[in-house]
Amino acid sequence: MVKRKKGKAYALGPISDKDKFFLDPSVLEVINEGISQYNSGKTIKVDKSEFVNLLGF
Repeated sequence: MVKRKKGKAYALGPISDKDKFFLDPSVLEVINEGISQYNSGKTIKVDKSEFVNLLGF
């Protein structure tokens, strides 16, 4: 446990194979691109009823 400032604490643990996915630079690049698109307003709003059609269920 690492304590920082008042009311801030962090638990450290081992990294599993599942966690390594998010450490991959190409995955981080895609995530950051999506965040950038969201921040610049390049998104569309989708109704819950439209999810079924969009996902092909």
